Amino acid sequence: MMEIFPFNNCVETGMRTLCLLNSLYPRSFDLETLVCLDYLCVHTGDFDTSVKSLHPANPYRTGELYVRRSIIEEGLRLFIAKGLIEVRYDISGIEYLASDEAASFLDKVSASYSVELMERTEWVSSKLQELDKNNIQSIVKSVTADYAFQIMKR
Repeated sequence: MMEIFPFNNCVETGMRTLCLLNSLYPRSFDLETLVCLDYLCVHTGDFDTSVKSLHPANPYRTGELYVRRSIIEEGLRLFIAKGLIEVRYDISGIEYLASDEAASFLDKVSASYSVELMERTEWVSSKLQELDKNNIQSIVKSVTADYAFQIMKR
């Protein structure tokens, strides 16, 4: 029997990753930073109260960082196979960036979730365009550490 996961599956996370990479083009990012960027995209309201989060608040969302990595890897493989995300190998390791076809593909997407997703990725891009990957990771880890501490206090 095949299990079907309609939310947070490799297609959805791959689409979010593609939108993020397209918004931040021509920058490339490693997997750990993509996990942080995805968290920022989904939970924008945690970082800016004037922006509604893409997904509803969940008191146990800090655990998402741990499970998100493997799902994002699957999404990357899917969108790399379709030619929408490229892999860059350099001295610092493996990084991913949007391909030249990404923007024209995303221009054709019109579902309401996808439109909201693109709004959030533009927000992420406007806030983080000048930050390096260490600063991006620190921002997410500081917020998720606060949530983890609050949960531990209960």
